[in-house]
Amino acid sequence: MPDVFNAFGSEVTLVEVAPNVLPVEDADCSKEVERSFKKRGIKVFTAAKIGNVKVGKNSVTMTIESGSEKAQVEAERVLVAAGRAPNIENIGLKEAGVQLTDRGFIKIDKKMQTSVPGIYAIGDVAGPPMLAHKGEREGAIVAEVIAGHHAQVLDYSNVPGATYCHPEVAFSGLTEQTAIDRGHEILADAERRVDLGLDLARDLLVLVEVALGVVAALAEPLVAVGEERAGLRDDAVLDPEVED
Repeated sequence: MPDVFNAFGSEVTLVEVAPNVLPVEDADCSKEVERSFKKRGIKVFTAAKIGNVKVGKNSVTMTIESGSEKAQVEAERVLVAAGRAPNIENIGLKEAGVQLTDRGFIKIDKKMQTSVPGIYAIGDVAGPPMLAHKGEREGAIVAEVIAGHHAQVLDYSNVPGATYCHPEVAFSGLTEQTAIDRGHEILADAERRVDLGLDLARDLLVLVEVALGVVAALAEPLVAVGEERAGLRDDAVLDPEVED
């Protein structure tokens, strides 16, 4: 939204309580987006604390603390984007005995079946990532299960996503930090990150008139016959089938 309103000519201040403007995406990509926002005049506060909010007749004022910086901000409008929640109230779930997760989503197994046999749930109500193509794939799995076919397991850690801003950010799989947190050893940054040259970037991104871009890939160093190599494990299974 900051990107859109800035493009429309509004003066925008982005206040993010997380350390990065794109909390879910790769930290380096987030830094590139933040740099682009600031270059276009968007004021950015990350790891921010908000206080002294006062709603006036024509404006809203507040105090923002971000690191060592403290600022008094006044705005005509304040847009609060604090996330989404499943819309599952008053649809009979409790009466049917359908269980929910601790976060309030409908609890499902790998076949998308709820705690009640014969009742399935897909899409946003079944939990993140809240993406249309994820819900579509879950629907296909349910159809295969109901038809008695061998459905495939959906690997939720590998669902692609995108952030529509300038520059755009697309991703699939684990971020570098998530991979490290899960105990994976990854190749050094210099070995995995490739800058797109100007000519290549023009070929790939001509429609949005972007001059430069970055592609990042994560890989684990693997040992085979005394040598280190990067790639998939020999026993890796892509899109395994759901067991009966």
